[in-house]
Amino acid sequence: MAENERAPLTEAEAAFIEKIALYYENYGIPRIAGRMFGLFLVTASPLSAEQIAALLDASLSSISTNVRALLANGWVDKVTSPG
Repeated sequence: MAENERAPLTEAEAAFIEKIALYYENYGIPRIAGRMFGLFLVTASPLSAEQIAALLDASLSSISTNVRALLANGWVDKVTSPG
């Protein structure tokens, strides 16, 4: 596994992420945005959109749309890395 790759989600992490997604869905947040937020809570390092899509088995377009929504609402911060 490359240095900036994350291991696949454990069953416990996946269950936690789904609980977060369902919680926020009750408040009108799209489930995928809730899943992304849950993923960010269990991940120590920044993830690319491609990594998020792979970990959550979601389309890159859905991830992109919801990253913009999470950024606009101040839920996440965008970070850059060299290279």
